[in-house]
Amino acid sequence: MASDKALAIPKKNNSHWYLLALLLALLLVYLVDNLLLGPVIGGIWGNYVLLVLLWGAFVVFACFLPGARPAGKLRLRKLLRLLAVICVLIAILTAILQGFISGFGKSPYDRTWLGIFINTITLGTVLVATELTRSWLINRFFHKRPLLGVPVIALGYTVLSIPLSQI
Repeated sequence: MASDKALAIPKKNNSHWYLLALLLALLLVYLVDNLLLGPVIGGIWGNYVLLVLLWGAFVVFACFLPGARPAGKLRLRKLLRLLAVICVLIAILTAILQGFISGFGKSPYDRTWLGIFINTITLGTVLVATELTRSWLINRFFHKRPLLGVPVIALGYTVLSIPLSQI
């Protein structure tokens, strides 16, 4: 009589199905954003409200992706956080330097409290969605080869950030 382990059917690795679903969802969000929301609907609904709902649904989708072990080593987390803080400080100092060179207050963006709130919600939703999926892709598929995965995924998201009207 064979043991239960020998008779057990091995579970299939669904990583490729999740990858395909993620890529199709990214493509769908990109096409809906570039072909329907801004150009056809327009206004505050097409440019802000529906965009937040679309990317928010993508965040929910990304939260249901199966977990992946982080690619970074636990002993390096403090160093990675320090490097992240240094990068943020460099970005802030660069923005301040740019202000000294070209002048402060010459922003094309709405600087009212409502405008800042709307832009924060809109861009924050897009940022959370892209970073969740970028992290998942690197940790899931490029765990052993991060030097290959980071540029490939960065290039993919860079292409997705270009509006169709500019291609």
